[in-house]
Amino acid sequence: MHLKNEPGMLKAMEKLVNMRSQMLPTLIVKSRSSRYNYELVEAFEIENMLDVAQMMVQASLTRKESRRHMFIREDYPHRDDQNWLKHIHIQKVDGKMTLTTVPVEFPYLRPDETGLRPAR
Repeated sequence: MHLKNEPGMLKAMEKLVNMRSQMLPTLIVKSRSSRYNYELVEAFEIENMLDVAQMMVQASLTRKESRRHMFIREDYPHRDDQNWLKHIHIQKVDGKMTLTTVPVEFPYLRPDETGLRPAR
């Protein structure tokens, strides 16, 4: 089980921001090959991994509940369907990450305290 909390996630975000601002600009690709340049591919992958990591941390900070049994927020240990039965959508707008929430639709099954039941 993984426990997370806001201070820990803020610390993770700070480390990711520092990696992006301090380490990423110093990344050097020695190979000049235009074919099969795996160093260049890995450099692009590092930047993409930082993007995804920052999205995951920001989404976790946004969701003020524990949704799954394996990733529990110590500061919000319970599931909160009343406020958080939502998807978190992330997109880049003007070069910055923006998060919006969209209610989950249940055309066939509806959740209740015991699991899923047929929608009516």
